[in-house]
Amino acid sequence: MRFISGAALALSFALGVAGLDARAEEELNGAEAEAAVRDIAATFKDAPRIRAKIVSEIDDLAGTRSEEGVMLLERPGKLLRRFTKPRQKTWLLNGAELIEYSAGQPTATVKDFTGAPGLLKQIQGVMSGDFAALEASYAMKIFAAGSQDKRWLRIVFDKKPGINKHNFKSIVALLGPGFKFFSSIRYIPDEGDTITEHFDDIKIVEQFDSADFELPKGVERKVEKIS
Repeated sequence: MRFISGAALALSFALGVAGLDARAEEELNGAEAEAAVRDIAATFKDAPRIRAKIVSEIDDLAGTRSEEGVMLLERPGKLLRRFTKPRQKTWLLNGAELIEYSAGQPTATVKDFTGAPGLLKQIQGVMSGDFAALEASYAMKIFAAGSQDKRWLRIVFDKKPGINKHNFKSIVALLGPGFKFFSSIRYIPDEGDTITEHFDDIKIVEQFDSADFELPKGVERKVEKIS
């Protein structure tokens, strides 16, 4: 993991994706920030099911590696990341369970968040735009750049002191003009790999097939209780 400050990393990431000048970005405060949060929540509520292409970039000691696939989101409790490149694997949040599975393996790893409802609510809060779910653990700031009709928003969540190790140090989400979902989300841990997820070809879906959120038949579940 590269040793760069979270703030510098977040700013360079956001402005680099949006192609914006750092001088053009300003923090939203008071009524403006509250209005932005309401707009995001309302837009996400009107799009309960989303399908998008996803590229996940993982920064570790060896450099940056990428994974490509598809994301299916059914707010608030179901999120599927199915990667096909460079290898097939599945990451599924379904209710209180987070399931990781690599194609061809006999076992799937299951993290059960039943004993950590607050942490589960935070994971769901990022995806659903329910930022109130993050307030107990994170301080939020919203930055804007561009003209009103072509405005980019950068939402920064910084972990409050005393919050446990399962929470990321910072989460940085980027929203483009006419958004249906985040353009990118960056997860910065206290230690370990930094993950940036880019989303493209974002579409609203009327209904998913229930089989989309199921593991292959015969796969054994190895459950870890999270508390």
